[in-house]
Amino acid sequence: MQLTSLDFQWFPSTLGKSVRHGLQHATRSGSVHSMLPNGATLRSIADQLKAPAEFVRMVLGNMTGLKRDCQVRLLLTSSPRYPDYQIEDFIYDEVDGEELRIPFPVKIVRGRTHQELDYEHEPAPDAWSGEAMHFSEVQALLGGLRSLRPA
Repeated sequence: MQLTSLDFQWFPSTLGKSVRHGLQHATRSGSVHSMLPNGATLRSIADQLKAPAEFVRMVLGNMTGLKRDCQVRLLLTSSPRYPDYQIEDFIYDEVDGEELRIPFPVKIVRGRTHQELDYEHEPAPDAWSGEAMHFSEVQALLGGLRSLRPA
């Protein structure tokens, strides 16, 4: 089976080169090659980021408006140097007396510019990392990265 650019026409062109480039690495079966491992988080790829402390600072800035109760998840098909990411807020519900915290996407951000992307269709759920980092974890990561910088 030969894949063409028409196979990816559902994916908006506004999502930037890194996402489109990742989608163009589809196998003949139609699955997408990941550029990041499924469990990738900002912490696990920090050494691959172009400017780790600055990148994480910008991510944290994009998370700040959500009352510090949010998380970030990476797009697996994006570049490890500037991964695109999704910021998720939470819905709280109670089922059988147990409180559930259900994440839902608030915005998708291009990693290279840290600007929110306009999109018509979200990437498939399996295009996102299976792991996410809570606001407090991103904050702690930034603190650790800043302490590693030379004075």
